Amino acid sequence: MKKILLVIFSFAIVICLIIYKSSINNKNSILLLGEYLQIDNNNINTFLYNNITYKELINSIKSNDFIIIKNKKVYLNQLIYKSNMIIINANNKEYEKRCKKGNIYNYNYFTNNNLEHLINIIKRISNSKIIVINNNCHNKTIKYKLSDNKNVLFINKKDIIKFIDSI
Repeated sequence: MKKILLVIFSFAIVICLIIYKSSINNKNSILLLGEYLQIDNNNINTFLYNNITYKELINSIKSNDFIIIKNKKVYLNQLIYKSNMIIINANNKEYEKRCKKGNIYNYNYFTNNNLEHLINIIKRISNSKIIVINNNCHNKTIKYKLSDNKNVLFINKKDIIKFIDSI
């Protein structure tokens, strides 16, 4: 009787492993977070706003914003947790306004601090790779200096579609 139970138990474990391996999704789960960006890819989850800064994005994560998809609430923190890669596209419209006025240098310091805080919050939720789309002012790319840029990549807006297609 013990041998029969051992065989049944072993067979059940093998069946469970086969089901688990066949149901696991090995594709990259990508989350586009921030301001609207035109990307035609069905494998990308989006959580987009019309106009948002890094500081507002921090508050959105802290308050765990949600969107409704097919009559279901989808929370921002769940999307961040489930993603293998997070693309952050924020602060573009604010940079455009400040760039036109010419008072960008003091703003860069605060923006850098907000971006670093945002990345630290995302890293607490997920181990995903973070891609930040660069901001521009007078066709010059704004350079950020992060204390820990492990798993963080900065990329230009025009190169993001090539980057996603290469994944």
